[in-house]
Amino acid sequence: MGLRFVGRNSLGGENTALIDNVRITIVDNVEWLVSDQLGTPRMVFDKTGSLAGTKRHDYLPFGEELGAYTGTRTLAQGYGTPDGLRQKFTSKERDNETGLDYFLARYYSSTQGRFTSPDDFLNDTHVHDPASWNLYAYVRNNPLKLVDPTGEKVNGDGLTDAERQQLIDDWQRKTGYNRVYFDNNNNLVIDRNAGIARDADGNRLGSADARANLTDAIETKDVFNLEHANGSNQVAFADNELTQVTSNAQTKETFRTYRVRIDFSDFTHTTGDREAIAANSIGLVVLHEFDHNLYGHLTDSPNGPNDPGPVEANYINPIREQLGLAQRATYSAVPVGGALKDVYRGYVQVRYTLNGRDKVQRWQDTVVGGVHH
Repeated sequence: MGLRFVGRNSLGGENTALIDNVRITIVDNVEWLVSDQLGTPRMVFDKTGSLAGTKRHDYLPFGEELGAYTGTRTLAQGYGTPDGLRQKFTSKERDNETGLDYFLARYYSSTQGRFTSPDDFLNDTHVHDPASWNLYAYVRNNPLKLVDPTGEKVNGDGLTDAERQQLIDDWQRKTGYNRVYFDNNNNLVIDRNAGIARDADGNRLGSADARANLTDAIETKDVFNLEHANGSNQVAFADNELTQVTSNAQTKETFRTYRVRIDFSDFTHTTGDREAIAANSIGLVVLHEFDHNLYGHLTDSPNGPNDPGPVEANYINPIREQLGLAQRATYSAVPVGGALKDVYRGYVQVRYTLNGRDKVQRWQDTVVGGVHH
């Protein structure tokens, strides 16, 4: 059970702000919300803590509220007592006129236990999970365990546990965050309470830009769905694709869903200087894909022999610099030439620089497929 602080406006109205676990209005009255494991407010206490003034809320599994005189519930126990609380099932705001819950990209009907409009088929549909094919379903019909994400997410449902762990390990090294994890819904979470790793002198480890990058990806209103594409001849390391655009007619907000495909096997099929290979780690490559859409729908053009393109130059190379890694010097992979041409026949390479010296990463063109990143 979780507690929330509530400030109530005695002048009336329902203006409310939620800051972390704090709910505040014009504070001349203080109340506390007690939420269950799903984040649904179940009890409201006033500042005296008296049970006599407690308001209570119970719900059926899919969010339909149970009022007074349902079962053994009574008005005296606090059921059915008006409290002006609009945050209902899983803390989603309920529209008083329609009874629908606002889930950002869609509205949800708790009486039906389903969304009122379908999800995009490509957004969260997986061959190995037939329950995902119902585009109106709520949390795979498992509402006692799962909650629907808010739309602010990086989702790793399309990855294996081992693949998610690879990303976690690299993101923790690059950001310095002590704990990054995928929750029960496979949404990426940064545990800020765990803090940031420090060296023996107390200095923060990791890159400040990497922390900002990963935080922006999680907190954007858009969605990044991560999927593995191992062995694909269409994907070189990773790519991204817009799969859905959803507009809310009432709020005028637009939400976009992107699919980020990752070929984990590509990272095991490269050779060259270890400094270049380290600079093209899986965590940085996926951040690169996020950045295409986080900061203005960027492309990798223009680029050239000494220009790695706007995403690398403006967002990923600064992270590398903060971490002491080699800087990417070129974007496009080119065939290995010169004295090594015959040794690396069929290979391409990308150039990096570190302390004024060139470092290269190479791979076979027929093994790492797709557009060469």
